[in-house]
Amino acid sequence: MFHFEWRSAPRSLSRFTSRQAINSVLAAVVTLPFWTQCKARAAINHAADDGTSEDTVGFSEPGGGGSFIFANRFTADAGGETITTISISYGHHGLFAYAQAGTPVRLLLFEDTSGAAAPVHPILLASAASSVMRPYVDYFNDVSIPPTNVTGNFFVGVQVSGVPSAGAYPVSFDRTTPRHQSYAAFFSHTIGDVVVNSLGYNPTLISSDVPVDINQFVRVIDGNFMVRATGAAVPEPTTFAVALISLGFIQWRPRFTSRRETTIAKA
Repeated sequence: MFHFEWRSAPRSLSRFTSRQAINSVLAAVVTLPFWTQCKARAAINHAADDGTSEDTVGFSEPGGGGSFIFANRFTADAGGETITTISISYGHHGLFAYAQAGTPVRLLLFEDTSGAAAPVHPILLASAASSVMRPYVDYFNDVSIPPTNVTGNFFVGVQVSGVPSAGAYPVSFDRTTPRHQSYAAFFSHTIGDVVVNSLGYNPTLISSDVPVDINQFVRVIDGNFMVRATGAAVPEPTTFAVALISLGFIQWRPRFTSRRETTIAKA
């Protein structure tokens, strides 16, 4: 007696593995130029100073308690439009009484609502609490902020509220080549975290006038605050598309139709 038996043959593991490997290699080859480009443009440092302080600056009322905001203006460079880090140097070597480690500060990222090169109508974009660290050595302390996209002109600065009488001048200052892109605001009292939103700009006054409680930024013409910003590239849509395609290559699993074979056997 003869009978027929239908039996599924095992899938070809060698064929599956080779196809998967080919797909992964293709994904790598296609996306490599895009990832390399993004990596090469991953960080741009926006700076007004030359890296060496000649002074250290701040503000304090008699007995302490005053507040200030010092800021620099920058223009977003291609490849650095997403600000991720604000860096700041404290104090000046040899002037050990002017910056006190541990003094609370807040680092600010803001812009003018009309995109102006001066903080005429500033609006806060992001901020981060920090403190005076590693003073007197021209060391830039990096503080992360929520990644924030900027275009055109933007400002990064430091706010100190309730300045202590000891350590009232904590911000490193570069006097070598004034860039005329620094601004300051002074207060006789403590200030809130978003006070920058309520300030304006007075182009007729300069920081050496020390105009207190006018609720306006004034120009700084004799140097640059040692406050910087680090920006990363905003990925282009094509980059995202290629990323998705590459993931599709890697995740795709070919499906093979099971071969069926007929076995004829004798009873």
